[in-house]
Amino acid sequence: MNSKKTSKHNSEPLFEALNQMSRRRYVLPSFQRDYVWKMEQIENLFNSIRLGYPFGTLLFWRINLAENDNTLQNESFYSFFQHYNEDKNNIKQQNCSLLPNNDYWVVLDGQQRLTSLNIGLLGSYKKRARYQRKDNPDYPEYHLYMQISDDVDNPFKFINNQNSRLAQCFTDEKTGQKWLLVRTIFYANKTRDMVRPFNLSDKEEDRVDELKEKLNNLNIEFSEITGFDYNEATGIFVKVNSGGTVLEMSDILNSIIVSTWKKVNAKEEFKELTEMIVRLGFNINTNYIVKAILFLYHSDVRFQIQGFTDFITTIEDKWENIKSSILETFSLMKCLGLSNSTLGGYNVTLPVLYYIHHRQLKNLTTTPSFSNDKACIKRWILSAIILKIFSGSSDTTLRLIRSVFVGKASRENCEKDGSAFLYSSIVTESVLLPLKQGLSEFPAEEIKKELTDDWYVSDESLERLLLETQKGDRYSLPILSLLYPNYDVNAVIYEQDHLHPWNRYNEMPGVFKANKESKKQYNSVVNLQLLQKEANIQKSDIPLKKWVESQTKGLNDVARKEFLESHLIPYVSLEEADIVGFLDERLKMLVNRLKNVLA
Repeated sequence: MNSKKTSKHNSEPLFEALNQMSRRRYVLPSFQRDYVWKMEQIENLFNSIRLGYPFGTLLFWRINLAENDNTLQNESFYSFFQHYNEDKNNIKQQNCSLLPNNDYWVVLDGQQRLTSLNIGLLGSYKKRARYQRKDNPDYPEYHLYMQISDDVDNPFKFINNQNSRLAQCFTDEKTGQKWLLVRTIFYANKTRDMVRPFNLSDKEEDRVDELKEKLNNLNIEFSEITGFDYNEATGIFVKVNSGGTVLEMSDILNSIIVSTWKKVNAKEEFKELTEMIVRLGFNINTNYIVKAILFLYHSDVRFQIQGFTDFITTIEDKWENIKSSILETFSLMKCLGLSNSTLGGYNVTLPVLYYIHHRQLKNLTTTPSFSNDKACIKRWILSAIILKIFSGSSDTTLRLIRSVFVGKASRENCEKDGSAFLYSSIVTESVLLPLKQGLSEFPAEEIKKELTDDWYVSDESLERLLLETQKGDRYSLPILSLLYPNYDVNAVIYEQDHLHPWNRYNEMPGVFKANKESKKQYNSVVNLQLLQKEANIQKSDIPLKKWVESQTKGLNDVARKEFLESHLIPYVSLEEADIVGFLDERLKMLVNRLKNVLA
């Protein structure tokens, strides 16, 4: 390999830069992060070009397979997007096969801007329509237009308009404004000839001329480095990006993983895993995967560059087991009736992942012998969600929780050894055990003791939680699932039901409705139960007293009381006139039940 390292300044006209992307001479390394810009950011980029603002200097790494002694032959490089889709499951970057003796420019800094130019001038952007289901793959397609009728701060807009049908120019029927396709402006040989069929005014033609001139005169400035190997290029990428705030630290660590692992294509593996988890109903990303790896094997769960390369090298052989454990964890979450909206953040799943992975548990959702473990994990997860255990310093919370799994002896050894690794090939298994001896079930009670301050709840805080949590809120289902622990929300569809029907609020006594908080109280968990879907449909708007009478008809007092207790209905008057007393008693009942569960 030619080891001479050089750096020089270079530039190319915009037209040639687009050509280089189309010919796949400008390529992206596997350690680059994904394209993340929104349509508004692309519109702002084109407006800044129109206004003559500096485009900024990019960073390219020039490579040639022959000059690199084919050391790059096994590395992956990707082409730039022209047609982008916000639905990551319906878009895939094309892998580029590099030819010997050809020069290629690997973009280390500037991917977002170059891709945005490619989309705006050559391609399109698919975005989910408002209220469209995320699992509907048919996203509307937008193209970049410029409004040329009036002087406005930003005339650029991505449009999906039935009137446009990708027309070069169209007039908005409501505003009378003319919109011109930006690519038409850029690729026109003679602007005046191009716009003649559109009957533009002199001012409109001037605006088109102005943009055409700015695009024609735009040079893509870049620093070009040569003579570096793949690992050195990764290091440069990290240094360039770690000083700013645009690229998150987890993205940088992910890039290091991609460039360090040789037997595993981390970029493709991470993408495949996230897609599999999405199909289970949970939207994890590479941030979660990197965090999971740190939590499973590194003594420091924070995202930090120092020592990460040495650490991650030892993890490659463990990847298949890690991947399997993450899948097992989210399969369990689905089995427990949890969802993406219920979990909120995913740090709450990491202790469960740690337990599943280091105990090498499989088929947890279907094995009867794990039923006690499942019940314990479900209770712990739901409790952690409603108590917002991870709302503060989540890294500190994760370290405290992991200490429960590892045990005191291993923690002391880790501190004594001074190693950055909790458990890897560098540190022998006998020194730092991933699980303390004798741990055969999920240590929910020990975790609670370790997090004493976070786990303490007063009667007042529980009352506030129950009264403020409204039907359909993020916390309503976890609370109700804790209150009705024997309901299998995965096997049977349960719905959140108002005991006193919502549509009968106006029938409540005036003394109750006079309280400005009455409607909120009526819609809170205090007036909710879990009810099977079919039973809920049958109950509909039937007054509570009448519904209970229909369900307990022919039962003696003991059986009727058991029915009320199973539905957490207090043994008081169920008349609508007595709604105040009912809600007061049920609040006390739910507080006591939650205290027992959380204690």
